[in-house]
Amino acid sequence: MGQPLQLQKIVDQPNPCFTSLSADTGLDQVLTALVRYGKTAVVILDNGKPKGILTRTDMMRLLQQSGRASAQGKTVSQLMTRELVLSDPQTSFDLALQRMAKFNIEHLPVIQDGRLLTVIHEKELLRFRLKTLQADVDQLQEYIDNLHNATQD
Repeated sequence: MGQPLQLQKIVDQPNPCFTSLSADTGLDQVLTALVRYGKTAVVILDNGKPKGILTRTDMMRLLQQSGRASAQGKTVSQLMTRELVLSDPQTSFDLALQRMAKFNIEHLPVIQDGRLLTVIHEKELLRFRLKTLQADVDQLQEYIDNLHNATQD
């Protein structure tokens, strides 16, 4: 209740959904990094600035359409999404969720001064929002209980 929640609340939390790799990393290495470390996205950085993203979903789509052999010899730069949907820490949760829905994405890179701070997965954003909504409900319930008790006196 009060001020709209901003992404800064999540930016300050540890975020395990992504790793960064160089653009010339082979897709076999990307698969290994995603599976071994339990990541859902690889972000390609150039001096700290995001230049592209390759997600677990992108990799699954490639493998499903073309098979594992299609990954042989290819690099991240050949398949990464270059037109990124970006946000900053002051973006509200609601606007972030709207952007993710509009562009049908699960990962939202958060930047400040052009540099990557983190990548927020849609599930993490929804999980955090649910916690804040529950806290609001609890606060309202306490207010109602106090109001009810005050009228009993």
